[in-house]
This record gives sequence, C-alpha cells and structure tokens, in this order.
Amino acid sequence: MYGNRARIGYTSPPMITEVFPYEFYKMAPAGVTLMLTTLTLVTRSKDEVAKSFEMSLDAARKMAKAGATVVMLGGNPISLAHGGGDLQSFQDQMSREIGVPVLTSTMAQTKALRLRSEEHTSELQS
Repeated sequence: MYGNRARIGYTSPPMITEVFPYEFYKMAPAGVTLMLTTLTLVTRSKDEVAKSFEMSLDAARKMAKAGATVVMLGGNPISLAHGGGDLQSFQDQMSREIGVPVLTSTMAQTKALRLRSEEHTSELQS
C-alpha cells in the first residue's frame, strides 16, 4: 500500500516543480509517499506570494483530509507572506486546525542551521 509508513504533504511554491519529487523518492524509505501541490510563484510578485500563501493553507487542509501524516508548507516567500514573525505559533495553530503536524520550510531550515552552527562550535572547542 502506498504511504503505509507515512504520507508527507508538501506545498511547493514554484508553479513548475521538477526536481523535488525526484530527489524525495531517491531519499525516502519504502512506504513513505509524497502528496505534492504546486503553487503560483513565477515572478515572486506580492500578489503571487499572497495567492500562493492562501493556496498553501487550502492545500494543507485538503492534504490532511486525504490522509497526510504531516504537512510541510514550502518556501520562504510563503512564510514571509505570513509576516515571517512567530512561525512556531502559526505552525501550532495550523496543526490544531487540520489535525496533523504542520511545518514550514523556513522553520526547518532555521533549526538545521542552528544545529549545524552548534555542532561547528563544539568541534572548534574540542
């Protein structure tokens, strides 16, 4: 059965998304599937970003109803459309609303950079 281990929802900001699904399936273990929707970013205009932000929220809701295990709202422009402020609260609010964990790529990237920085600092202190 597809997605018997996990079904990961991902909103991809660019209108055309080619490499992401390919790379995902090269790395994902068997039984993990990708639920992907593309948004409308081409020129990154304020209107496109705002429209994509609303589309990403709608897609997250629909992915949750379709059985997503977790939903990732991709793209820094989308996070910035939210204001880029308290993304943790935004993630928590969306998670409560749709009933599955919601993450933003901005928060994931920030956490990864912070962890890498801490590792690098530890290496220098050793």
